[in-house]
Amino acid sequence: MQKFWEFSNDRAFMKGLSTALEAVGTADRCAEADRFFRILGLQIRVQNGGFMSYFESGDFDGVLQVLDDFRTIGASKSHAALEKAISLFPPDIDVSSSSDREACIDKWHEEEDETGRLPISIRIDEIGIEWDAAQEEIYSEYARDERASFRCLEEEPN
Repeated sequence: MQKFWEFSNDRAFMKGLSTALEAVGTADRCAEADRFFRILGLQIRVQNGGFMSYFESGDFDGVLQVLDDFRTIGASKSHAALEKAISLFPPDIDVSSSSDREACIDKWHEEEDETGRLPISIRIDEIGIEWDAAQEEIYSEYARDERASFRCLEEEPN
């Protein structure tokens, strides 16, 4: 059976990579697979619910790692958009702490205007538009370039 990293078809490769990432626990991922998993997690969360959804989630305390991941793979537009979103938090907030983010977001919710809209939401939505424009093909390019690194996701034969 052909391994996903050997697929020449990009769509088949990316589908195989996503499936393999979901099947392997964090402790069993190599560095490249872990990096790609973090990026993919942010990308999916932001696509489905925006940056506020990403920051409200306790599952994504590695936001600073993802920022560094974008720098590492050369995704400069994504890096800039995420950096802008992080900069919305006060400097004394540890954005890698879900409890700190939650406290800050709770304060933001107290600032609803008469229409029920949060002033911070307007700024986050603007960054979300930048994010949408920034979704470079670089993630899949990076994954293709590092395809051999994902062999670490291969299941051990029984």
